[in-house]
Amino acid sequence: MEFSIYAVQIGYGVVIPYYGTIVIGSDDAISNYAVFHTCIFITAEQKIVGDGLYCTTECKIMNDVQIGDYATIGTNAVLNKIKMHFVLTFLGRL
Repeated sequence: MEFSIYAVQIGYGVVIPYYGTIVIGSDDAISNYAVFHTCIFITAEQKIVGDGLYCTTECKIMNDVQIGDYATIGTNAVLNKIKMHFVLTFLGRL
């Protein structure tokens, strides 16, 4: 099991329900009520993440992205270029 969380800010109500690898970069801010399952990788560039982010197993969030409130990032999804201000579920690569 590995937790490498270097986030500048972590909001209240963040949930990590299972043991597993979670890597969050040093310039990232994690908003309130985020849920992180196992094998999550968020690179060390500035991310803007809304409240209620739900990251499923093995999702990856890279580069500078903006994710709105209550978004779900699906299993094995890779986000590297997006600005999103509404609820959307990602499955696969974007």
